[in-house]
Amino acid sequence: MSDSERLPRLSDDSFSSTLRRFVADSQVDEAAATRSKEHWLRQQLADASSFGATLTSAAESQTTIGLALASADILRCTISLVGADFVLVSSDGSAGPGAEHLISFEAINLVETDSQRSAVTEARSPSSVLFWEAAATLAEDRPEVAVHHLDGSGIQGELLGATGDELRLRVRSPQPRASVRALSIRLGSVARISSRSWS
Repeated sequence: MSDSERLPRLSDDSFSSTLRRFVADSQVDEAAATRSKEHWLRQQLADASSFGATLTSAAESQTTIGLALASADILRCTISLVGADFVLVSSDGSAGPGAEHLISFEAINLVETDSQRSAVTEARSPSSVLFWEAAATLAEDRPEVAVHHLDGSGIQGELLGATGDELRLRVRSPQPRASVRALSIRLGSVARISSRSWS
């Protein structure tokens, strides 16, 4: 921009009226820039307090939290990992010693944190790994798991695999000579996958 374009144009008006208009226009521009910056800061604060960021902050601080689940279960746990649509937690013993749970965000109704220790900070963003991808990775070791549904029901068996649509589970009947069944479970109905039996 040339000097002539940056300076206010002088017309038949006096210097003072020309400069007053220039200052007024500058103040309007400055006010707009300030509003834009305030909007941007509010958006940053909103993003930082998002669900995933709250969980990520709790994971980084390794504080014990409470999760109220859609099935009416309440878990006291520590977060190990936050994915794009799930959280991996270790329970505090109320669900059995050392139990780990891969929990879909859809199953979480409430997160209770200690407000003094787990204030949302500039936590890293949650991982981009999806619930089904985490389940598929776990299935490579064919672990014995409990699959809990959103309605509170569940089933135990060997995790065979997962896709974006389903979990595959091998279930053995407790009766001798009973057959082994392979089940396909609709992924959208799954609330969590636990490493130990029922919580």
